[in-house]
Amino acid sequence: MTYAYANIIAEKAMSNAELRFAADNGIKIWLNGVSVFNDGTMKEFPSGFGNPWYTNTVKVNLNKGKNRLLVKVYNSYGAYGFSMYVSEPDGDTPVGLKYGVTPDGSLPQRP
Repeated sequence: MTYAYANIIAEKAMSNAELRFAADNGIKIWLNGVSVFNDGTMKEFPSGFGNPWYTNTVKVNLNKGKNRLLVKVYNSYGAYGFSMYVSEPDGDTPVGLKYGVTPDGSLPQRP
């Protein structure tokens, strides 16, 4: 199993956000400590690019400010991959949304 973590920083609360994603292994996703998706059987990314490439969509609520995203990939052997983003219902990324790993959502600075 492999874990990934990110903060999603939202300028305002969103009750109609969607988490769109694809994975080539099983995946479990938590947002703000709540499990929002769990499928141990997902396999292979679909071909092509663009929104249809993200074969899974989960409706989520984003709080104003920091939202904690945790992903667990059930990679039992070999390479694995997943990709995801937060969107509005039309597939566009909301204005003012940032992703990061530091508490304020910024990316770590190089020394």
